[in-house]
Amino acid sequence: MPAQLTRRYARMLQDEYMFEYTEALDTIDSLTQSDVKSLRDNFLKDVSIDCSIMGNVQQAQAGKYAEIVKTKLVAGGSANVVKEDRLGLYTYPVYKLPKNKTLIIRKSVMNPDEPNSGVLTQFQIGPIESNGPYADKPVFTRNVLVTLLGLMMREPCFNYLRTQMQLGYVASCFDEHYKDIQTFNMLVQGSREDAGADVIALEMDKFLNIQYDFFNSSRNTPDGLQLWSDIKLARQKQLEEKPISLSEKASKYNNEIFSATRDFQRNEKKVVALEALTFDDFVEFFHRYLISDERRKISSQVYGKDHTASTEVDASKGEEFIPDIVAYRNTLTERFSEDE
Repeated sequence: MPAQLTRRYARMLQDEYMFEYTEALDTIDSLTQSDVKSLRDNFLKDVSIDCSIMGNVQQAQAGKYAEIVKTKLVAGGSANVVKEDRLGLYTYPVYKLPKNKTLIIRKSVMNPDEPNSGVLTQFQIGPIESNGPYADKPVFTRNVLVTLLGLMMREPCFNYLRTQMQLGYVASCFDEHYKDIQTFNMLVQGSREDAGADVIALEMDKFLNIQYDFFNSSRNTPDGLQLWSDIKLARQKQLEEKPISLSEKASKYNNEIFSATRDFQRNEKKVVALEALTFDDFVEFFHRYLISDERRKISSQVYGKDHTASTEVDASKGEEFIPDIVAYRNTLTERFSEDE
């Protein structure tokens, strides 16, 4: 589906390990049995075992168990056992996009009979763990602001892009994180004859400006403050919701154990950050990351059979056409750090 392709192309632009489907197929066709044997032999030369202690045990007892495992591993061969400092060693794998630009990807659908076009407009925010410019505020402040943005934009996004403009049957705004980097996204897919991906992208930009003006003008009004209060309360209830089963609870802690940014008090800290936020903070955040020269933006466009992709862009708006995703990605060198 075009919507899925837009998401894949956006990730390819940022992630050095993503590739075109055709690349994978070409590689598979060229593989031989000796290639597989060589991979096996090289893999077995350097095996890593990730050992974690889970259960109702004291820290001292867990340490004893770890020593037992270590002894058995060393006795069985020339093994090096280390206690890994995940946070100290962690490097964010996603490339940082340039500021004050809109990187435009335009591709045609793979299926020549596909009538739908799709657009993903995505804004890079930064690492989940980082507060960015909010160093003087509680930890997870920026993380909470991204989530609130998704909640605040969800309904008006659907109302404008689908109900009012009728651009497609898929229309959504949402926050997400990809390899520990937070993003805000607008996604539309539709087959309206007079609304190709370029038209959809323009309407997305209009919607952003409309919403910013609305938030900016209503942040000191009774209705605006009530909306803000309701959204904060809804998010607080989500964060304070307890696991309903032992399985769900185990899954929650297991995810933290294997997370490179492990924090077992994550939700409690987010509630503290949430309580301290004001509507003014939200409006400033919206402007900084979605409107201002600080934005890092991708417009990933896939054109259906009835729509033609153009190579023209508006350089005065910071637009840059990306004809070759991998070639452009190879020019990127900067990655996110913890303080951004």
